[in-house]
Amino acid sequence: RASPANASAMPKLAGDWPIVQTAFGAHHYRFVGIEIKPSPGIFSYANVYLGENASLANQPHHIIFDRTYVHGDPNVGGIRGFLLDANNVAVVDSYVSGFWHNENDTQTILSCAGTGPFKISNNYLEAAGENTMFGGCGTAFIVTPSDIEIRSNYYFKPRSWKQNDPSYDGKFRLIKNSFELKHAQRVLAEGNVFDQNWGGQGQAGYAIVLTVRGEGYMTWAPVQDITFRRNIVRNTGRGSVITGLDDSGPSAGGQRMHIYDNLWQIDWDWGVAGASNGDFLAVFDSADDIWVEHNTVDQKGSIMQSEGLANQRFVLRNNIVQYGTYGITSSLGAGTPTLNGDFPGIDFRKNVIIDNQGNQQYYSGYPDNFWVSSVSSVGFVNYSAGDFRLSAASPYNNAATDGRDIGADIDAVNAATSCAVSGQCGGVTPPPPADTTAPSVPAGLSAT
Repeated sequence: RASPANASAMPKLAGDWPIVQTAFGAHHYRFVGIEIKPSPGIFSYANVYLGENASLANQPHHIIFDRTYVHGDPNVGGIRGFLLDANNVAVVDSYVSGFWHNENDTQTILSCAGTGPFKISNNYLEAAGENTMFGGCGTAFIVTPSDIEIRSNYYFKPRSWKQNDPSYDGKFRLIKNSFELKHAQRVLAEGNVFDQNWGGQGQAGYAIVLTVRGEGYMTWAPVQDITFRRNIVRNTGRGSVITGLDDSGPSAGGQRMHIYDNLWQIDWDWGVAGASNGDFLAVFDSADDIWVEHNTVDQKGSIMQSEGLANQRFVLRNNIVQYGTYGITSSLGAGTPTLNGDFPGIDFRKNVIIDNQGNQQYYSGYPDNFWVSSVSSVGFVNYSAGDFRLSAASPYNNAATDGRDIGADIDAVNAATSCAVSGQCGGVTPPPPADTTAPSVPAGLSAT
């Protein structure tokens, strides 16, 4: 992965925005080892603009950004690093940072009307709003961003952006979430670390937001066929919110999501002051065919909150969670009333629920779970040191519905995320070019 430390050796593309923009139908370009930045004091709405307002037939395609350093101005910020309304696009091994504003959404990467496929792999991604988002902006084209691979990235918001942190730099930023899908399908998010996300004036502190939005007229827009696995979500006020219906108007809905083998470390100190923080899940309004299993969740807030229309064929099993504030709850009442009313026919089995308040009585009809009174009863290898693997003595080894250990496969999570923070993924160093003679620079041009 490239980093700011490489900037002195990088050729520069700088200026007013957009700094890189495609003509209609542009294709087969690869940017390698380039710093792409606004001129000093320039507020960029998009450093890289691929395909905006192009018809589907004229969308740019087969464009790769490889080991690039793309950033906003350090003093005034910027809206986004990449707008990717294109197909066959990759952003890999790159460092995208410094995108923030005091009242507008900001992203490192956004696609509104790109057809895909997209590959976003082994990047550092830093933005105040949604670090990465698909959808959230209207398009006249009947298209859905599709076939999206998001792997081994480090999602991060600096503490210096957090108002109540001692390191706060005094510049207000609109904070939202780490990762959001508003219009997307066939998405794999694997091996990422989502770090430092908090509630504020923008949103309530959920790190992962899977909420369909057709912007009032895109009736075809879905959020569907999502796989979220082997990720670490940590230092966040809340976990994930999932919706089935679209509160902006008719759309194709949110459905078919599989969330498994993730480690969630949720801390209500990162939430909104005075609010109910630390929740793992919120599920609203006919989010159908959602499977949440084999997650290890260390949280103090509720397991799950729900409202609205019932969510069909919901699976919540083989997880390790803390009961937290209200367990599983809605306006129907905590426990069985919510499970029966908001999740009819739910598969709610073989979860280890850590609860020292005796709340098991409120879950009559769902006896096939394990209720323990303390973290020490779970049998983690070293909970205080953050080692959430189950020890050989844990009673929950091989006790899941599928014969696996209950909770996440922490070894698999660690392997998948092993280079997400550092970016040093052990790739093969490419051979040097045959001719290492530096090219001559035409008169009047700078080598940078």
